[in-house]
Amino acid sequence: MLPQNNKELKEKIERINQPGRKKEKETYVRGVFDSIAKFYDLMNSLMSFGMHSYWRKYAVRKLGIFPGAVVMDGCTGTADFALASARVAGAKGRVAAFDFSSGMLASGRHKVEGKPISLTRANALYPPYKENTFDFATVGCGIRNLADIDYGLRQILRVLKPGGKFGCLDLGRPFIPGYAQLYYFYFFRVVPCVGKLVADDYEAYSYLPNSLHTFPKQEELQDKMQKAGFKNVHYINLAGGAMALHIGQKPS
Repeated sequence: MLPQNNKELKEKIERINQPGRKKEKETYVRGVFDSIAKFYDLMNSLMSFGMHSYWRKYAVRKLGIFPGAVVMDGCTGTADFALASARVAGAKGRVAAFDFSSGMLASGRHKVEGKPISLTRANALYPPYKENTFDFATVGCGIRNLADIDYGLRQILRVLKPGGKFGCLDLGRPFIPGYAQLYYFYFFRVVPCVGKLVADDYEAYSYLPNSLHTFPKQEELQDKMQKAGFKNVHYINLAGGAMALHIGQKPS
């Protein structure tokens, strides 16, 4: 069972994840990320001990992104996943990145200058692209924030070309005895305090661990991707299951 560092917040997250509360969740999550945008990159490095950059590079490699590829990066945040894809796709490739938080986009815009990356403000439930457009799609630590994960997965499938691949990098559930308890103590107890010290926002960095309460486990997310229409779905545990990379392919 997951711990809880804030019972009231846990109950709030469970409430806004109920059917019929999409707008409420979208408004809340957008506010969370707008509030931490200036400190997002620094906190990512601190929380992951610098591993977040490696995880994205690993995901790009496992997906098989190639020079000249056309890639969509949803929930792009400050565009780090988009940048990782663009480094491989190269000048002949294109990365279309979007996020519904204007604060996050503003914090990442300077990083994509001169790169084959477009930044757009859009909701991941409604990607502003035609079907069969992209060779690859990525989402890093964003699927769990969607107001409707199942619908979001179907939209990602829609914009992929036949045979295109989707990579979802997000939080998982550690499976190693002892390590799991240590991780949960760190994530639920320490991270919110670090968030308070660095970003002066205890609630935002309490939301991040508490969002696990309503986020599917690795095998459950794999099942959701299969039901959405992806084939060859599998996942790779990273950091002992604290992170997981799910990969699925659009049928040809």
